[in-house]
Amino acid sequence: MNENQKKCKGFKDQFINLNENELLEHIQMCENCKKEYLEMKKLSKLLQTVKQHYIKKQNVIKTFKTAAIITLTLFTGFIATYINNTNNQNVLSFDDLGFPTDEYGFILVD
Repeated sequence: MNENQKKCKGFKDQFINLNENELLEHIQMCENCKKEYLEMKKLSKLLQTVKQHYIKKQNVIKTFKTAAIITLTLFTGFIATYINNTNNQNVLSFDDLGFPTDEYGFILVD
């Protein structure tokens, strides 16, 4: 174990306290930090690869939600218009239904 490895408090501490050049210099001398640094680079590369797929998935979900909201809004508007028009056009009286009524439109009871 060399002098640099004896002073080393771990990769995390070195990463926080040293600037980029000092960190790279330290990594060349300390095997433990070099190993952890290489693992961090692999993880970073993996995250960059997965990030593209994650963003695509999020865009698909947003597109689906938007399409669903538009569809429901249009459907609700058509149904409301249909119900409103149906109620206004098809108001039937008791007389239209075949019940005997008096002059006020009430059902005639014998």
